[in-house]
Amino acid sequence: MARLRAAAKRNPSFEALCDALDLSPKACRALLAKAEKLGAPVHVEHNMIVVAPSRSIEQVQDITIRARKGGERLIGAISDTHLGSKHCLRGAIRETVKWMHDQGARDIVHSGDVLEGCYRHSQYELSHSGFDEQIRDAAKVFPELPGLSYHFISGNHDYTFEEHTGMRCGQAIENGMRALGRSDWHCYGDRNAYLRLGGAVINLFHPRGSGAYARSYKLQKKIEGYTAIKPHMTFMGHYHQFCYVYERGIHGFQMPCFQGSGSNFAQSLGGAPAIGGLVIRWHMSETDRIHELSYTPRFFFERDDVFSPRNDLTMTEIPAAGREQRYRKGRARE
Repeated sequence: MARLRAAAKRNPSFEALCDALDLSPKACRALLAKAEKLGAPVHVEHNMIVVAPSRSIEQVQDITIRARKGGERLIGAISDTHLGSKHCLRGAIRETVKWMHDQGARDIVHSGDVLEGCYRHSQYELSHSGFDEQIRDAAKVFPELPGLSYHFISGNHDYTFEEHTGMRCGQAIENGMRALGRSDWHCYGDRNAYLRLGGAVINLFHPRGSGAYARSYKLQKKIEGYTAIKPHMTFMGHYHQFCYVYERGIHGFQMPCFQGSGSNFAQSLGGAPAIGGLVIRWHMSETDRIHELSYTPRFFFERDDVFSPRNDLTMTEIPAAGREQRYRKGRARE
């Protein structure tokens, strides 16, 4: 599949593709049929091989969620989990999802970068190498809880698998989860999707590029650019920083992440990541507007050990709360 993707980039004729792959016409047709079945963006038009980029779905997709007591709607929101990375904070993901479920959320939206992917700059910082291993990591980490569903788009890290192999990354993640017995993962597009949950239109968006000097700038420009579809809420991933903006009647959230800053590449970008997820609550009016919305964040430090200060006179360490007890338990086990 990787060789097919590389050869198809040159838009060869069918005969030239057979020669490039050293395959018979029958075997080449079988490979193209397999690529189509797997959702790869390679197809034949007028005897020419064409690679079609992932298309953005510019329509609102409906998801049914139940209203809570008093007409309240409630969802969880996460982003940039980067499963497969050595710096993925797996414990924080599990704790956040279970907390959202305890709060009453039965639907969690994910704004992309489910997996770490296969960027060249991070190839030595992978805990799980390859698509199959990273999918298994994700299936193991994300809790499977009663009535809970995950609704996601792909991000730029997920897209690296499509770039190298030709697979439709978002659909491949959903199919990979199903192959591992997980039917609670649903993909709605690559990099961008509009969903209607509980009457509210939500835009999941995963851009590219670096952040701006003002943390809210990219989110504000996104909100200013809505024309054909104007959502009630926007959840923007990618930047690993948290920010809330209210503009044009749109509630905008720049989403925190679940990847630490331990990699050399992350440290070169500067700044510290915001780590955690959000629970969003809202009420819809009779005119399909949101007049009341609240969000509850659950944030984490990358390292939760409490800093221990030292006495200014004797320079002896002052034990942090609970640390002495943990130390004694560790010594007893030894």
